[in-house]
Amino acid sequence: MPGTAQPTIGSNTRLPGNSWWSRLPVPALVVWMLGAAFFFRQPLFTGFDSITGDSGDARLIIYLHEHWVQVLQANASWRDPAFFFPARGVFGYSDTFVLNEVFYAPLRLIGLDQFVAYEWTLVLLTLVGCLGA
Repeated sequence: MPGTAQPTIGSNTRLPGNSWWSRLPVPALVVWMLGAAFFFRQPLFTGFDSITGDSGDARLIIYLHEHWVQVLQANASWRDPAFFFPARGVFGYSDTFVLNEVFYAPLRLIGLDQFVAYEWTLVLLTLVGCLGA
């Protein structure tokens, strides 16, 4: 139409249907779902009766996640996980996994046990990685 300005590429004018939701990479999410179902097939298809990864490492990671849940509930000092008792102020002796608590702590607070919450934390972190890529 003569006299009306048409939005150009790079302009700040929002086109109809151009929201963030309409630009989600649906094929990438489908690929993620298939990849997650394959990679996490053992825990997913056994009802979360197994833990992903080396059992010794996974148990330490779950213990440290639980330590943060206890810290968030004001039941423990963040610097003193009981794993290193009687040493105090030694949280730096191991990994901390603070950012994982974004998923892990709410999953624990809604009632999942520590092993299922750990597995779902891993699954959700892969989703964040997929969406970030």
